[in-house]
Amino acid sequence: MQLLNSPGITEAVSLRTIITVVDPAILDTPELIQNPVFAQQVEIADLIAVSKSDLRNPAQVEEACELSRNMYPPKWRVIRLQQGSLPPDLLDHPSAASTHKTQSAPRLTLPTQDVPVSQPVSQPEPGQPIALNHSEQGVHAYSWLFHPDDCFDTERTRRFLTAIKGVKRIKAALRIGHAWLGYNRVIDDERVFPLNWRRDSRLEILSDQPLDKRHIEEGLLACLKQAEP
Repeated sequence: MQLLNSPGITEAVSLRTIITVVDPAILDTPELIQNPVFAQQVEIADLIAVSKSDLRNPAQVEEACELSRNMYPPKWRVIRLQQGSLPPDLLDHPSAASTHKTQSAPRLTLPTQDVPVSQPVSQPEPGQPIALNHSEQGVHAYSWLFHPDDCFDTERTRRFLTAIKGVKRIKAALRIGHAWLGYNRVIDDERVFPLNWRRDSRLEILSDQPLDKRHIEEGLLACLKQAEP
């Protein structure tokens, strides 16, 4: 995927839907779920196809679909396969991993148990993220989508995110150079971990109270590394 997005190739190749097929039976094999190769295949997918949905236990199939829908960064689609049948039109959707400037940015979406933020957005520019916010039933959701070229300073970003008060949840996929980091915070319990995501940087915040969106965005911009000349 990285090779197909490299200069000299990306101008001639259009990267389409990246599909990972998941057998629900894998839920009974924890050592496979924890395997790094499995994690990478699931993380880079645009679409997760839950296979053998006509053969496996219905509760098992539903759990696999729910886990797939709740992944972060979110997936474009999660579908159930019966007898290996995949609608052909799903193969020709532009991949979110494509770096073509003509491609529209992926939608910002929160997992299904959170407040949805699903408005389509245009492509962000370097240093000019796209921000969305939404409030529903007393929950306030804020999302930012950054250009794939934007890189974050790890320690500066972590200090800033830790200092944000009054949040229920912060989730982020952040480019720090040639690698990406995941950030997950539930109230005051935070976790930072390597991420196989290779597309863009995005962050979502949930809060019971309205937050100062402009202040947070200014803080995020201050966490960006200066572009090399």
